[in-house]
Amino acid sequence: MRQTELAYRRTKGFSPFAYTIVGKWLYFCDQDVPYLFRYNMERKECECVAKFNSCYREKNFFKLISYKNELWLLPFGGNEIVRFNINKKEFINYNILEKNCEMNIPFCDMFFEKEEAYVIPFGNNPYLIRVDLSTYEMTKIELIKKEQSNDFLKFFGTVRHGNNIYILESRKNILILYDIDRGCVKTIYPNNCNLRDTFPVKGIENSIYFFPLNTNENIVIYDVSNKKFYEKKFPIKDFLSEEIYLVSVLEGEIWIFANKQKKIYSMNHEMEVKKEIDVLNFSVSDRTIYVSGIEFSDRFFWHGHEGSPLIQVKNNHVEIVDIYVDDSCLDIYLKVISERTERKKGFMTPEIGRQIYKNVLLLVKT
Repeated sequence: MRQTELAYRRTKGFSPFAYTIVGKWLYFCDQDVPYLFRYNMERKECECVAKFNSCYREKNFFKLISYKNELWLLPFGGNEIVRFNINKKEFINYNILEKNCEMNIPFCDMFFEKEEAYVIPFGNNPYLIRVDLSTYEMTKIELIKKEQSNDFLKFFGTVRHGNNIYILESRKNILILYDIDRGCVKTIYPNNCNLRDTFPVKGIENSIYFFPLNTNENIVIYDVSNKKFYEKKFPIKDFLSEEIYLVSVLEGEIWIFANKQKKIYSMNHEMEVKKEIDVLNFSVSDRTIYVSGIEFSDRFFWHGHEGSPLIQVKNNHVEIVDIYVDDSCLDIYLKVISERTERKKGFMTPEIGRQIYKNVLLLVKT
């Protein structure tokens, strides 16, 4: 049966913001609770893996990436990344920038190749970080020269094709290429195409899509094989003004989630809309709830904030992943989060936060 609707509901449990898949497990961090959890996608069971250092009780993590038996956690702020050994359940912290040029999300992704890892910069951070996975020695690679101290950069996303890493610098309207094999940096100019205020997505048939923040603009496409840019008109004509939308690509299909439109669209490689799914009971307001997504080999997820559940697309089917654990400490947590959301008065008080932290300790297996 062709799917035409998704019945949205607020999560009964956790709201993963940083997450990754390791075998049958979804390892994740909830945006409000300073612990690492994992959820068995087959048995639908959740358990707490480890607690974070006290310095991460509030700022938590922006992204979580897995490689072999380790997890790497990228922060919302600061210059420290964290490595977690799954077998030993040990955290190791690394301060990797002497001077932090970007206080809000300094790193947006991480790629691995043989015995090296590459930490991708975001915002005004000009450095790619190369990590030797045998020694964990880290080397800064300057991607673009900053002409003066007040010359701001705007790295705004990355795509990997083979052993080439492409990073968009939106302010200067350029694409930075880092060649892993040669260890060199190259600047790619988009000619007459505009990459400003766009975000990159790994496309179909060896291409990179640059979707505009303003949907009245064209989509820019970079043909990686032929090293050429060209444009296509935005395929959805009835978007509401200032729509905040997400794009993910899986198995030859392009998927778009529109927050204001309350719709999910599926398109082919020609960017022709083939399917529309109405998201029922989503939100009575125009607030942005879903803010990002992560693709894996057989599925992708969209995630958000304010207690929103993961939305999973797998085998051409869209569903909500509700991660629920029936424990008294989580009941306290859920009650507080629910009340906080309804009141819209901002963060929890320190007293409530300490009580939640104390109760969540009971989840950690010794």
